[in-house]
Amino acid sequence: MIAALHGISPAEVHSRLANFFKHRLSVALVVDISLGHALALTEAAVEFVHRYRETRQHQSQAAGAIGADNTSQAAASSSLPLLASACPGWVCYAEKTHGSFILPHIATTRSPQGVMGALVKRLLAPQNGWDPRSIYHVTVMPCYDKKLEASREDFALPGLSVPEVDSSLTTGEVQQLLEKFGYGKLADAASGRADNLLQLLQQSYIKQQQQGQQQQRQLGSTRLPEPCMHSQFGSSGGYAQHIFLAAAQQLFGVQLAAHGQRQLQQPLPFKILRNADFQELQLLNQDGQPLLRFATAYGFRNIQTLVRKIKSGQCEYDYVEVMACPSGCLNGGGQLKPAAGQSAAAWIEQVELLFLQQQALSNSIGSGSAHEEGQQQQKPQYTMEPGVVQLHSEHP
Repeated sequence: MIAALHGISPAEVHSRLANFFKHRLSVALVVDISLGHALALTEAAVEFVHRYRETRQHQSQAAGAIGADNTSQAAASSSLPLLASACPGWVCYAEKTHGSFILPHIATTRSPQGVMGALVKRLLAPQNGWDPRSIYHVTVMPCYDKKLEASREDFALPGLSVPEVDSSLTTGEVQQLLEKFGYGKLADAASGRADNLLQLLQQSYIKQQQQGQQQQRQLGSTRLPEPCMHSQFGSSGGYAQHIFLAAAQQLFGVQLAAHGQRQLQQPLPFKILRNADFQELQLLNQDGQPLLRFATAYGFRNIQTLVRKIKSGQCEYDYVEVMACPSGCLNGGGQLKPAAGQSAAAWIEQVELLFLQQQALSNSIGSGSAHEEGQQQQKPQYTMEPGVVQLHSEHP
């Protein structure tokens, strides 16, 4: 949104904001959320594959117990579809409106903001001898509901009542700060370099090893490259696409569109159903029967339709990427609004085009070295060892 307003690329906004935060607001560290996003996506895929296998096993056992011709009871006890948990507006709505009926369907994997909070306060701070109470951790997010997410009691450090994320700013509030400090034309501002969180964690890990401290390995590898900014397809995190690719490979041995390579070069073919905010993606067997059925449901009209299907036992999906805002996070409540005379639809279209261009650039950068070497380079796998940081919430 800020890039579209100022007529520069997201990468240029990133470097200029890094300089603004550090030199104008005296922020000590400025890190991109890409590592938290990558870890959240990996963990979300692991959770879905586990849930799918567990559900199918239970259904098979129940069907055998009640007879092969009567599987309705087994289907009724299904914990599928698994519903995305990254949108706090959707999660709060589910908690307050549908309670125990829908909550078991919501994934426990934390959002990228939640993962970043854990990385900063639970991992980076103790590694460097910093008191987490002395760290004020601020995130920049597309909606106001991220402030509610940050304030949840289950996202605080145990025994200290210290939040992992102290404050969340919307992009609109960041723009207000820029204007307040005389940065009305961000294109003319100086550039800076953000800190590399992955590198900081790796350096701390190596230092502790050299000092003879018995430190558990945190990330799946100590030599991973920093994730590319906006490299996942989808304007709301790319959950459905990422999990679909992983599930197709792990559950059915189907490798789609070079999954496992450094980057996927094009989005998967989602089919528009009721409207552009309700789309479907299927994996079919040789007979044309669905093996996996995924969907994206944005906006409360589509969410309500989805919830009715789940309650009536008529939901055919295995996973649904749910976002409260129509058009997803690009249209978040905290995002910048269109200029006078510009329609909301035209503004979203402009922002989405810019976002897709940045995705294409990130993917080309990520896969460039592999092409130069004349071979396919494996996509880095961002994982955390169990118990290092909290990657799951307690809300369901």
